[in-house]
Amino acid sequence: STSEVLSFQSPPDDTELRNSGEYNGLNVKKAKEKLSEELVSRGIACSITQYRIRDWLVSRQRLWGTPIPMIHCELCGVVPVPEEELPIRPNTAGLLGHLPNDSMNESIPCPSCHGPAKRDPDTMDTFVDSSWYFLRYPDANEKKLPFLHPSQRKWDLPSVYIGGVEHAILHLLYARYMTRFLYNEKLVSSPEPFPSLITQGMVLGQTFRNGKTGRPLLKEEVERERGLERERERE
Repeated sequence: STSEVLSFQSPPDDTELRNSGEYNGLNVKKAKEKLSEELVSRGIACSITQYRIRDWLVSRQRLWGTPIPMIHCELCGVVPVPEEELPIRPNTAGLLGHLPNDSMNESIPCPSCHGPAKRDPDTMDTFVDSSWYFLRYPDANEKKLPFLHPSQRKWDLPSVYIGGVEHAILHLLYARYMTRFLYNEKLVSSPEPFPSLITQGMVLGQTFRNGKTGRPLLKEEVERERGLERERERE
């Protein structure tokens, strides 16, 4: 026997509902909101916002990333760098581009068995740093801890985040993930890093520059110059 494979695509939010009883005439977006309100009012459901964080590739081969604080030993396996040796400061003077380099491949004693071992040659993605930098800035002079406990801090989490909308699917989600982890560890006062978000938007229009000087040009200037060029061609 043969079976049909049926595919279903959710209609756009501005699609008008039909044959839907009291929701007739509403678009999909409005109908969802009204249905959610109805279910909440009956006490049989609640409305939540969900985000799905994709797999996060944190290991990279770049000099500008944060070194991974792990040591590889043939006998002990992967061993954490002792806390008193943090942060790792590899010698990258004069080096550009990719890891590994000699400073990360040199043989060092294993913290556990003291036999020969090597540092992890990779670095962490820069999103790892940007996911908690707002906690470090107010405590930039703290020598022993990444940042102080909220009870000891003059400044806590930011009250507002101002940034471009392109950050919403990467940086903001990663920052929320990191803050929730720190909240569960009782290191910050709230599971949410930014209670208020102001986006700057994105520039989508055409932009123009002078090819020789690099000076930004107004659209009117470009059109005027093009008009002059057409007149010279006619002559």
